[in-house]
Amino acid sequence: MSDLLTLAQAHAACGSTFVTRVRSTAGEVCVPLLLEQVTESPARSGYVQFALLFTAPAAQPLVQATFLLTHDTLGETPVFLVPVGQRGDLIEYEAVFSYPEPTEPAGT
Repeated sequence: MSDLLTLAQAHAACGSTFVTRVRSTAGEVCVPLLLEQVTESPARSGYVQFALLFTAPAAQPLVQATFLLTHDTLGETPVFLVPVGQRGDLIEYEAVFSYPEPTEPAGT
């Protein structure tokens, strides 16, 4: 996967599961994160801006931090996750992306 998750990749992955590994008292644990929603933000000129909403089991809560997320087709990418709410036995996490639009190299 490229360094930055693109909006198109996020839309394609919506409804699928990413996994991160965290250390716990029981050793290393895999935490599944379901990508439930992709929201495109009105971008400043020349910028890509969007947010992702993930849910994961409340039994293994994650702190606000950067996690290496692994996806079956997208591979691995670091993502900064912020816990933003809880729905029953699920915790909601948000990841916000804002970066300059990629530019085409001259002559292509």
